Amino acid sequence: MLHRIGCMESTDRNHHSLILPLIVILCGLIFQLQASGILGNSQENLLSKFWPIVIIAAGLDLYFDGKRLFGAVVLSFLGVALILLNLNGNTKAWEIFMTFWPLFLIVYGFDMLFSGKSLSSIIIPFIVIGAILYVVFINKGEISVSSLQKSFTFSKISEIVSTQFGPIDSEGIKNIDYPLTSQSLATFQIKVPSGKFQLKSKEMNGHLMTGTIRLAEGESFNDKIDQSDSGSIYMMNGTSSSQSGSSEALWDLQINQQIPVVLMVNMANGYQMVDLRDINVAGVNLVSQVGNIDVMLPYVTSVPVNISTQSGDIRIFVPASVSAYVTVQNATGVFYPETYMQSGSQIFPISGLMGGNQIVVNADAPAGVVKVIQNPN
Repeated sequence: MLHRIGCMESTDRNHHSLILPLIVILCGLIFQLQASGILGNSQENLLSKFWPIVIIAAGLDLYFDGKRLFGAVVLSFLGVALILLNLNGNTKAWEIFMTFWPLFLIVYGFDMLFSGKSLSSIIIPFIVIGAILYVVFINKGEISVSSLQKSFTFSKISEIVSTQFGPIDSEGIKNIDYPLTSQSLATFQIKVPSGKFQLKSKEMNGHLMTGTIRLAEGESFNDKIDQSDSGSIYMMNGTSSSQSGSSEALWDLQINQQIPVVLMVNMANGYQMVDLRDINVAGVNLVSQVGNIDVMLPYVTSVPVNISTQSGDIRIFVPASVSAYVTVQNATGVFYPETYMQSGSQIFPISGLMGGNQIVVNADAPAGVVKVIQNPN
């Protein structure tokens, strides 16, 4: 009877030991088929993004084979952090690992020391690590010992955490968070080297602008704020690299709907998508050297919207409650809906359809076309 039970336990262990190798073999087959072009474009290599699966597999193997939970967690966390970084540029998990990797090394040492020991020997490191993480993340780096009437502050650790989880400029990513000020006007002077620039409005309490900037390889970013009684000027400058052509850089910004804004964007090479519909527009000047520009006009503004691209197309989206009066300075072609007409360089609504707010637009596309599109939203 005991022999039969032992055989059954051995069979269960063999069954469980087969699962992980089969998963690894299956992943390897999928990667090889994709790399060979059978499952898709080999240029978009899955291995370049998902290679950290090997690290995760090593962690799982460490757990199932050696029952070392701590070591498995460390390796698995590292693998997940790298996959998130490769997929969408999310650096949070990676920054946690880079900030506290010596702590993970200590945990791994405890794992080696107490592997196979009593339950209490394993729980003690958990309590110690939990106390450290509580101090760093919840209690803002301060331990108060009431019995001794003393306190000890991990000032360096607190400084690192506040730096890493605030606006960062690491691995080509910059977090933008400009607080709302008492000034009555905000002017944004933005210089974009390449990629895609997109801006829209957002309801925000206490913030003037938020968003992220992912730079292309070799590009850099710096910003400067000048404040006066009349308003604030935000200078956001991206410096281009030696590369030419398009890039995967992305400027994704959101701006407060309430405060009046002067927007001045100058892009060297890329695509602009600017949604002005809910922005309190006090001035707009969008310029591209190479690239297309899409603009959704504001619902209300008393100033002209100026759009210019030396090599590219301009598309102007007009809300249903707006009548656009567009002056085309240069263009290889002009397109407009049936409810509009053209006279010389002027495009405007036909007679009887001139209700709603009137927006003046100046468009210049000497090597492209200008399209006026009615947007029902």
